[in-house]
Amino acid sequence: MLAAFTFNTTENLPIGLLELVSADVQVSLSAVGYLVTAYGLTVALASLPLAHATPSMPRRHVLTVLLAALVLSSLVSALGSGCWLRRRPAESGRTADSGPVERR
Repeated sequence: MLAAFTFNTTENLPIGLLELVSADVQVSLSAVGYLVTAYGLTVALASLPLAHATPSMPRRHVLTVLLAALVLSSLVSALGSGCWLRRRPAESGRTADSGPVERR
C-alpha cells in the first residue's frame, strides 16, 4: 500500500508544481511539461517489458528493487547542481545580446 502511494505521488506531484518548477529553473512552462511527459512515457514504455521480464520473480522483490531505484534516482535528482533544460549563457560561450564571451 505504501509503495503504491509512493509511486503515485512521485508520478503525479510534479503536475501540480509545473509553474513553480518553471519559475525556479527559469524555463518555459511547456519545457517543464515536456519533462513530465518524458517521465510518463518512460514509465509507460518500461512497465510492460518489465512485467514480461520478471514473471517468475516474486512481486515483492521486484517492487523492492523498483522502490530502491526510485529512492536512488530521487536522491541523484535532489543533489544535482543543474538542469539540462536550461541553457546558461556563460556555459554556452554566448550572451543574449553579444557575441562570444571572452574567457581568460
